[in-house]
Amino acid sequence: MGLNEKDRIDKLLEIFPNPASNLLNIYFPTRGSGQVTVFDLSGKMLLNEIYFGEQMQVDVSDFPSGMYLIRVADDEKVAVKKFVVE
Repeated sequence: MGLNEKDRIDKLLEIFPNPASNLLNIYFPTRGSGQVTVFDLSGKMLLNEIYFGEQMQVDVSDFPSGMYLIRVADDEKVAVKKFVVE
């Protein structure tokens, strides 16, 4: 996969609000199922869930304030984005 393809996939993944304080909404680029994983910047996995459909919500109210990475993967592609918890 070239850089341009990766950029395109990342732009199709929508997360909001960013920064978040309670719930993070995730809209996926394609329907179906896949895996959502959240990491802190030290690489510690904080969440690992399977999604079904086009959207899901993640409760971040117990996450300490800071920056995080969210990784979304299905059978064909992977997207990673940063988000902030206030």
